[in-house]
Amino acid sequence: MESILERYERNSFTEQQFVPHGPENQGSYFLEHPKLKARVELLQRNLRNYTGQDLDPLSYEELHYLEQKIDTALKSIRSRKNQLVHESLAEMHKKGQRRSVQPLEQLQNLKSLLQQLRQQPCIHKFLWFSNVQITD
Repeated sequence: MESILERYERNSFTEQQFVPHGPENQGSYFLEHPKLKARVELLQRNLRNYTGQDLDPLSYEELHYLEQKIDTALKSIRSRKNQLVHESLAEMHKKGQRRSVQPLEQLQNLKSLLQQLRQQPCIHKFLWFSNVQITD
């Protein structure tokens, strides 16, 4: 716990150091802008490459590296998808077992109620007058 608090204090302190205040730090914004712009362009180019666009300027090695990264991502996606499918099937199987057990329990309950009704003499007269047939 102490190590977490220490890291928090260090990180919050470093954030305060990087936040420039006042007009004397305006120059740092102008120095940061080209770096950030280049970083955004690189990220956009990578995104286009990952989606299969703008592949012509890439060399064989770059294409091979891109293919490996996409294969790794695809394996991860398929693994997660398979995990979700297995979890879903297991849940459906559990529900199916519960549903198959539930009618059996209901049938047993009905049979026990029927036996209780047969033991009461006034019920036979009621069932006979209402044309209800009792069968096992």
